[in-house]
Amino acid sequence: MIPPIDHLVVSAPTLEEGMQWAENTLGVTPQPGGVHEGYGTHNVLVGLGPYCYLEIIAKDPKQKEIPHYWIPAHREKSTKLIGWASTHSSLDFLTRTYDNYLGAHASMQRGKLDGTRIEWEMSYPRFEIYDGLVPFFINWKESIHPGATLHTSGQISSFSLKHPDYTGLQQALTSLGFDIQVEHASQAEILCTLTVGSQEIQL
Repeated sequence: MIPPIDHLVVSAPTLEEGMQWAENTLGVTPQPGGVHEGYGTHNVLVGLGPYCYLEIIAKDPKQKEIPHYWIPAHREKSTKLIGWASTHSSLDFLTRTYDNYLGAHASMQRGKLDGTRIEWEMSYPRFEIYDGLVPFFINWKESIHPGATLHTSGQISSFSLKHPDYTGLQQALTSLGFDIQVEHASQAEILCTLTVGSQEIQL
């Protein structure tokens, strides 16, 4: 069963390398995203439907270091799927109730390349817990969902998780309302397959 995924997070050493990865792996050219001002990152996007997308994120060389509570886009030496986000309409309730799994929530915004801004609310990701396999949550509030403005290049056809502490991760996800079967493995892994045209592509 595929959980309600708002977006997938793919980290790249540089945004240029991430774009090349998308062209080589998915056969698509990512669309412009924007800059996360004050958080040290920027991104490009691949549409996966009107309410879902793939975010390729990298350290922005024009900004200072990435804060410890933000998406660790500077850690990976290759382009890799590292996390995922879901949606929730009441992040205040969610982060207070499940503060052992979720970070604090904050209002966010970023500039788009066309000069407009997009605003949202999100829980800070906690990649130190279960290696980023517990999702962070987002509420787009009055903003148009990014997926609705992107060309749809594919869709998620399968999604599963593996982790050494699979029982702990399973409990965390169940507490947060997800029906995802977690498998045991020697290292954390997100297994996601995209259907792009007639191809099934494993990320």
